[in-house]
Amino acid sequence: MLKALQDHKDFLFGIFQSVNPKWVQEQEEIRRRKKSHIKAEWTAEARRNPERFLDDDQFLSEFSKPQDAGATS
Repeated sequence: MLKALQDHKDFLFGIFQSVNPKWVQEQEEIRRRKKSHIKAEWTAEARRNPERFLDDDQFLSEFSKPQDAGATS
């Protein structure tokens, strides 16, 4: 199912590429920045608490917990 969704997304981006290439470039840049930000967060967490990486399941479960609605960044 994910493959079909990715194929559909690629198809739509192909259409937008021919109609509005600047929009597609902007979306790719936004995605790249988000990915970079998430990677930096994970790396910083690994440096602060390397013992959490000993058990991958525990670390992933910590990051998959829903954010507290009352917390502010």
